Amino acid sequence: MRDCSIQLTNHPGDLGRLAQALARRGVNRVTNRLGDEGINIEALYVTGIADDLIELAIVSDNPKKAKKILEEF
Repeated sequence: MRDCSIQLTNHPGDLGRLAQALARRGVNRVTNRLGDEGINIEALYVTGIADDLIELAIVSDNPKKAKKILEEF
């Protein structure tokens, strides 16, 4: 991945809250699973946040295989 851009408001703790919300939704388990299957994540975009729900867009080098794996979650 070359870059990751997340726009947040400029308040103390915003980044920490985002990281906690991602972790609660299992983002680290998802990315580990893709990596274990040899799939490279080329880009990861947060497309929406509402309370504890995080919506992501993932760009990978093998979209068909990634889609199959992500359907497990």
